[in-house]
Amino acid sequence: MKQIIAPAIAAAILGSSGYAATISVLNSPAFPPTRTDLSGLPLNFATVQKFDTASASVVCPPGTVKTLQGVSIHLVGGISSAGRLFNSGPQTENASAVFSGPFNVLNPADNTTVWVTGNASATFGPFSIISGGTQAFSGAGLPAVPINVTTAVPIAQFAGAGTINLPLSTVVSQTVIGGGGNVSLLLNGSGEGTFANLSVEVIYTYDCIGETGGAPEPKTYGMIGAALSLGLLGYRQYRAKKA
Repeated sequence: MKQIIAPAIAAAILGSSGYAATISVLNSPAFPPTRTDLSGLPLNFATVQKFDTASASVVCPPGTVKTLQGVSIHLVGGISSAGRLFNSGPQTENASAVFSGPFNVLNPADNTTVWVTGNASATFGPFSIISGGTQAFSGAGLPAVPINVTTAVPIAQFAGAGTINLPLSTVVSQTVIGGGGNVSLLLNGSGEGTFANLSVEVIYTYDCIGETGGAPEPKTYGMIGAALSLGLLGYRQYRAKKA
C-alpha cells in the first residue's frame, strides 16, 4: 500500500473536482419572416426558455448545485425583399437595389439597450432597364450577407422557471445604385416589401458545485501540488530504506 501513496493522494484530491457544462435553447415558436423595420415592440420578440435548475436538460451529479455562470445569445438572420426598379429616364440604365442595416436583440428590462447586434445586407442587380421599363426582383439577393454573431449578455434575467421574451429591432435602409438618378425603387405592390429573417439561440454555461462539483480554485491546485510532492518524497524514502 505504501508504494501507491502518491497516486492515492492525487486520486483523493482530484476526485473532488467538478465540471462545467452548456445547454442551448432556440426561440419558440420560430420567428417568421417579418416586414422591417422591427421596433422591439411586444409583437417583435423571440421567446426562449430560461435556465431552470429543475429542468431535466440541466444535468449535474447528485449532491451538487446547478449554478448559472454565463449567458450568450447567438443571432442568425438576413434580409429578403420583393419589389421593382422603374426607369423614368430617356435611355437604358444599369441599376441595383441594395438593402442593409443592423439587426438587434434588446435588453428586455428597458426595450432599448442593444445586447446583440449584427449587420445584414442584400443586393439585387445590376439590371439593365430600358427607358420606361420596370425590373422585378425577389428573394435573398446576390450577394446576400447574413448575420451570424454570438455575444455574452448579463445573466440576471435568465435564471428561473418559465420563459423570457427578447425584443428584436432592425433599422434597414434601401439604396438604388446607378441609374443616373432616373431609377426609383418601388415596394408598394401586392406581396412586395422588405423582410427580416431571424433566429435566436441562447447558450447557458453552468457549473455543478458541491461535494463532487466545482472546479478547484488556484490555491487548491497549489495544495494538490504540495500533497503530491510530499507523497512522492515519502515513497522515495520508503524505497531507500527497503533497499
